[in-house]
Amino acid sequence: LADLSDVKEHFLFIVLILSHRSSDRADARAGWNNITFWNSRNVSTRVFYVVGREQEEHQREDVIEVDLVECRCNLRHKVQAGFQYIRERYSFDYILKTDIDVFNDYKAWTDAILRYNNRKTDISDHNGGRKQKSCENKNY
Repeated sequence: LADLSDVKEHFLFIVLILSHRSSDRADARAGWNNITFWNSRNVSTRVFYVVGREQEEHQREDVIEVDLVECRCNLRHKVQAGFQYIRERYSFDYILKTDIDVFNDYKAWTDAILRYNNRKTDISDHNGGRKQKSCENKNY
């Protein structure tokens, strides 16, 4: 039998959000990032907030706490730590890195990706009628 401990949970979308204020995360969870919204999209999605150490929400399952002081100089390191955390634990087709203060039209974004996924499986290229290769997260 195969060892299932190495099997990663798969998502079509993973959203990685840089955030340092718990009030911003609470607002996002009450608004666009609530389970009702993502369930209504019928798309396997997981949202994570990347925060520096000493944040009060380190027990929440949607928070990735990294061992860095919250400061502008550590932004690159927070992104790298977030990507590493996700890559080690999950498989996915698409990932979006954004900030908590950026407006993203997630409905339009998911609709566009789903349309692209449906179209790429139906379109043949001009090289012998072969199908387009699917996108895979080989080098994230």
